[in-house]
Amino acid sequence: MLVRIMAPDGTLGNIPEEQVEAAVLAGAKVMSKQDLKDMYQSVFMAHTLVTEQKKKVLAKFQPRQSMRQKMRKRK
Repeated sequence: MLVRIMAPDGTLGNIPEEQVEAAVLAGAKVMSKQDLKDMYQSVFMAHTLVTEQKKKVLAKFQPRQSMRQKMRKRK
């Protein structure tokens, strides 16, 4: 059976159950389903936050019409 681990450098991988002890001694972390769920939720929330901030910044730099242009359109 394969066990999901996170290596010391942050990469995820699967290793055989027999190698788990050696991997943990080398600095790996065994990832439970809850650990993976929490990690993915954290990444999703960070992505959402960055996306929303980017939208706000882009909205500030949208082309704006001058008063003169607005007045011309009214005529």
